[in-house]
Amino acid sequence: MKKQKPSTFILNANDVAYFFVEGKNSSKLGPIYCVYHDKKEKPVRYNAKNFVEVHGLNDKISIINFTKNALLDLTVLHGYNSDVEKAYNIFSSVYSLVKSQDYKTPNLGKLKGSFIEAVSIYNSMMDLLPSKIDISYDEDYELVTKSEDKEKYKIKKIQKHNTSSDRKRVKQIVTGYEEVKGVQRKLKYD
Repeated sequence: MKKQKPSTFILNANDVAYFFVEGKNSSKLGPIYCVYHDKKEKPVRYNAKNFVEVHGLNDKISIINFTKNALLDLTVLHGYNSDVEKAYNIFSSVYSLVKSQDYKTPNLGKLKGSFIEAVSIYNSMMDLLPSKIDISYDEDYELVTKSEDKEKYKIKKIQKHNTSSDRKRVKQIVTGYEEVKGVQRKLKYD
């Protein structure tokens, strides 16, 4: 029987923060996942069952995809400060290293500590990224059309209200589906 090999990846915690997760094999417990929240703190260790129960609904991103997207995002902030430059350089090194290895279980070696630090820097800079900055509907409308009459503006605002209620309904459906899946995962392991 083939021994199960846990993967190493980036955990996307609801698009709020990203964490490095290292998969290891334990002779007693089987696959273990170590979640690194910060370089200075010890990782939080989970066995496979507990990891699914706690982080089952969060997205898992391969390190190569995460570093590629982070490099694209940090290019916009290039020259902002020395931390951004440091994170950018670390992500480029890790991207080059992982590209030449197995994508599911890359061995970062000496770069692991600096990679965890770079992920922390990226988390702190996420609010500055253009994709994360929300422009309100009013500001967006004024930027696009500066000299429109008020009647057209009211029509657009009513249409926006209808789409926001549709979005809320879709979110309710998705949330219900995720809750059902979470209960199914829990029951599967019980």
